[in-house]
Amino acid sequence: MSCPICSSESVKMVKPYAHENPFFDGSNISECLDCQMHFIDPMPSQAEWDEYNASYFTNAHGGINTSPRANLYHVGVAKVRMKALQDYLAAHDITVNTVLEIGPGQGCLMHEWLSQYPDTDYYVVESDDTTHGTLKARGGKLIDAEKIDTLSGVDVVIATHVIEHTLDPIGFLTHFCSVLRPGGGLFIEAPCKDYLYKDLYEPHVQFFDKKSFQICLDAANLSNIHLTYNGDRIPTLRRNMLIRKIMVKLERITKFPFRILLGHYWPDRQKFNLTTPEALEIVTTAPHIQQQKEARWLRGFGQKGS
Repeated sequence: MSCPICSSESVKMVKPYAHENPFFDGSNISECLDCQMHFIDPMPSQAEWDEYNASYFTNAHGGINTSPRANLYHVGVAKVRMKALQDYLAAHDITVNTVLEIGPGQGCLMHEWLSQYPDTDYYVVESDDTTHGTLKARGGKLIDAEKIDTLSGVDVVIATHVIEHTLDPIGFLTHFCSVLRPGGGLFIEAPCKDYLYKDLYEPHVQFFDKKSFQICLDAANLSNIHLTYNGDRIPTLRRNMLIRKIMVKLERITKFPFRILLGHYWPDRQKFNLTTPEALEIVTTAPHIQQQKEARWLRGFGQKGS
């Protein structure tokens, strides 16, 4: 097995791959000794992986969680991502008429974008066809991944929590960034080394840090790269999330505003356009918090050169 990022064959097995779905039986997590990338070993074949992802939400999550609280969480996180994307676009003077999002799921970020910019041509690539009806209803224009070359000069490519599911991260980025116009922007997000704190690792096959993220964006010939760690730092992630979950639960039960004890972990509702219920749902994972060291998520931006 060679490293999917730098192609080095100097790899070592780190730990067994914790999973429930028998698809991952016999899998381990390995580390590249040259670039320190972590990944599943052995890697499934492309045909096997395509079949798994054709029913992704069923295979990976037992179906889509449509509970009111899950929806509040996803909408809240989408609003935080939306603000980060808007800030990058403004800082680099990127005007947007056309968006291509890969793996939009139920389309929460797309919905936030189109609610503010309804005239945008918003294209989506989604392998799980169980979501297609919802995406169309929300204004998405479905397109096959192999037919994106029919798009002319996309202004922004978005891929949040997708690249960790790909067998060839650099090939993935190169393919989708190929339709970016000169000066267009990329927004990408992924978990950071989540094998360090999760009980189950499936269905992720790649485990990134800033170094490996940087390698991927450099390989896609992007400039003005901006990378951040977001959420709790990994060493304290479980403890902090539990404490905030308890405080949020107490607030729901007693109606006492325990949020006043959360300090900067309580998001600025006006800044992110959050309702109080949305803020209560996302505060446990804190997607709005930036960290200097490895944290729950990696968030990245880049711009295509002339």
